[in-house]
Amino acid sequence: MKLFRMAWKNLWRNRRRALIKTSSILFGVFFTAMMYALEKGSYENMIDKPVRHASGCLNMQHTGDFFTNWI
Repeated sequence: MKLFRMAWKNLWRNRRRALIKTSSILFGVFFTAMMYALEKGSYENMIDKPVRHASGCLNMQHTGDFFTNWI
């Protein structure tokens, strides 16, 4: 506990530097989370759109030869 208290005092010895470091870490974590969410949403959208537009089509064909019906 004594080591933690000493580290906390040392961190806040220079307040400006501590605030710059803290804000830069928070900024990085925030934008990392935002980019992850954007990537995940784009990926899901890339999968969802083709499946939604193409999976409803059903093609049925006669089992016989195709050309025998036209001759």
